[in-house]
Amino acid sequence: MDTNRIYKKDMVQVFSALKKLNISVIGQGFDEKQRLVFKKVSSFQELALDEITPLQPVKSFLFPPTEKVFSYAKQDEKYQITPETSPESSEKKVLFGLRPCDVHAIEYLKKFYDGHFPDQPILRYLENTIIIGIACEHPSNACFCTTMDISPISSTGADVFLTPTENFFVIEFLTEKGKSLQSAFSEVLKSSEATDVQWKQNIETETSKKLLEKIEINSIKGQINKAYDKPLWKKYSDVCVACGGCTFDCPTCTCFDMRDVMESKKTGYRYRAWDSCSFASFTLHASGHNPRNTKMDRLRQRIMHKYHYTVTNMQTWSCTGCGRCVRVCPVGINTRSILKDIKEALHE
Repeated sequence: MDTNRIYKKDMVQVFSALKKLNISVIGQGFDEKQRLVFKKVSSFQELALDEITPLQPVKSFLFPPTEKVFSYAKQDEKYQITPETSPESSEKKVLFGLRPCDVHAIEYLKKFYDGHFPDQPILRYLENTIIIGIACEHPSNACFCTTMDISPISSTGADVFLTPTENFFVIEFLTEKGKSLQSAFSEVLKSSEATDVQWKQNIETETSKKLLEKIEINSIKGQINKAYDKPLWKKYSDVCVACGGCTFDCPTCTCFDMRDVMESKKTGYRYRAWDSCSFASFTLHASGHNPRNTKMDRLRQRIMHKYHYTVTNMQTWSCTGCGRCVRVCPVGINTRSILKDIKEALHE
C-alpha cells in the first residue's frame, strides 16, 4: 500500500483546499456547551481527535433523525404529491477522523439500506460522502471493538486512512473516492519513511492493552436463538427503564417510523423519524395487540437482532463494539455482560 506523510501543521492548507472544492468537513469537536459531538468544522483546530468518540452517532449526517419524505396538496379534487429531497443529501462532505468502529458502522448501513428495497435518500447521502478513517488511540472504558473482530487500526470501509503520530499522519488513499481528494492534499504530502509502517502496529498494540478483555463470541455465532428462553433476559430487563438511549446512540440501528402531518384540509406532508425497538409503541398493532408487550421481550429483541438475526440474514453482526450503549445506559446495563451471560447459558 502506497503511503505518504502529512504534517499536522500543514492541515490548515488541506482544509482551505477542501473549502475551495465546496466540500464540507464533519468531525468530532466541542459544541457551544462544551459537549463532544460530531459537527461541521471549518478548521483542523476545531477537531478533538484526542478524545474518545462522541455519544452522538455520526449516522445522523447520513440518516437524519427526522426528514420529510413528501408533501401533498389537493387541487380540483385531485392530490398532487411532491417528493422531498433534502439539500444536505446532495452536499459533498468528508467525515474526518472516524474510528474503525464508526467506519464499520457505515459499511453496515450501506449494506442494510442497499438491500432488496434500496433506500434512495440514504444512498444519496452515502454517495456524496467521503470517509477519512483514523487509527484509534483513545478508546473509552466501554469499548469492545476487538470482541466484534474489529481492529483499532482497521481501514476497512474507509476511503482515506490516517495513522496519527506526534507530529504527522501517515496517510493512505484507499479508494477512487479517496483518491479524488489527493488534489486537496497534494501540496503538503511528503514521502513516507520505511519505519512508518510500524506506527500502525504500535497503535494496535497499545490500544488493545487499554481495552477490556476480548470476549470470544464466534463460538456462539448463529446459535444465540438457543438462549431465547433463558432467565438472563429477565435479569437485565428488570432494571431497564426503556429510555431508548442504547438505540438512538447506536451507529448501526436503522429503525424509523413514518408520520403524517395535516397542515390544512388540503395540504400536508409525511416525514420519517428515528424509532426504537425499546418502546412499547414500536410493535403495537392497530388492534391493540402487542407481540412484544414486555420490557423483556423488547430487550431480548434488540440483542437478538444485533447478534443473531443480522448474522442469519446478512452474515454480519450489527454491532461494532463502540460501547455507546454501555456509556449512555442510565442503569448501567452492559452489553458485554449480556454477551458473556449468553455464552455461559449456551455452554451450561
